[in-house]
Amino acid sequence: MKKKIFITGEVREYKTENAKDFCKGIEDYIKDNLVPADSADNVTVSTFENATDDLTITFNFGTGKHIEKGMISREMYRCFTGEGTNFKAHYSIYWSLSFGSSYPMNVFFPVDETIISHKKNSHFYGADRYKNISINESPYNLIVNIKY
Repeated sequence: MKKKIFITGEVREYKTENAKDFCKGIEDYIKDNLVPADSADNVTVSTFENATDDLTITFNFGTGKHIEKGMISREMYRCFTGEGTNFKAHYSIYWSLSFGSSYPMNVFFPVDETIISHKKNSHFYGADRYKNISINESPYNLIVNIKY
């Protein structure tokens, strides 16, 4: 599989052969821009091709918080989109609420709105379009499944 995927602040090229580099790019961005230095060692990302047109990206860390079904935490939303003090997505639902990147309140976003925003951003930034995307957060990880 070869795809251009908008994730964690930029359009990243995913190829079956470069899966480790793809994951490392996401990890490095999160470590350098979104998490405190003392949490950086906990950040790992992995991918799995379920089929030739079906990719799962797993952020193998979490907030430890209980997440309501159909919601995504502020922290994992930012890791997924890459939004922070150095980057604001064109179609952002995070910044539209006027929360700064260090706002301390527990904030959750509806997954449906996150997906709509992500589809618009994928098109805006020139990534490949996909048929379907699902996002599921647990206290321990974030799983993103993309079907082309």
